[in-house]
Amino acid sequence: MSKATIITVMIGTLLLAACSESIEDRGPSVSSGSDATSDTKSANETPAEEPTEKPAEVSYLPSPKPAGWQAPNRVKVQHILIGVAGSPLPKPNLPTEAEARKLARSLCDRIRAGEDMDALVKEHTHDSHPGIYTMIMTGREDRRALIFMRQNMARAFGDVAYALDVGECAVADYDPKQNPRESRSPYGFHVIKRLE
Repeated sequence: MSKATIITVMIGTLLLAACSESIEDRGPSVSSGSDATSDTKSANETPAEEPTEKPAEVSYLPSPKPAGWQAPNRVKVQHILIGVAGSPLPKPNLPTEAEARKLARSLCDRIRAGEDMDALVKEHTHDSHPGIYTMIMTGREDRRALIFMRQNMARAFGDVAYALDVGECAVADYDPKQNPRESRSPYGFHVIKRLE
């Protein structure tokens, strides 16, 4: 059977199914055909399935905060950076954006399920181990002690880190365009867990 024939059959099947659903939606109708036609239709019908609930989509963002919530002055986080090919990271063999997103979300799921964050950092980060940083809103930055002013970090990294509850994990998105209005990172996807 040729491709054209297969496609024609598929389109015909889809049209027939659409027409059948449209007719069924109108309710019962008086049949002007023979009983054999109605018997065939009854034999080919499948019982109506119960509607099932769609599973909720997993969020990889921090949990929503109540009205009036204020960010703390200081947060300590551990993160896994999943770099993306074409980003400013000087690393060879970085994954594509789609591969990096999938890996970051998978790692976040594993951390949420209780896997050891430190072990996952060692295995997966494109940054240095242990990937622990303290960020402050005000005060004195001390790069040797890995204490950074929030505004000196990638915007998405800070936005997600400050929105996390202690123990919570989320993913900061990647933005190859480095759009300053977007809360995304130019380096890749950051899987971030707040420690303090």
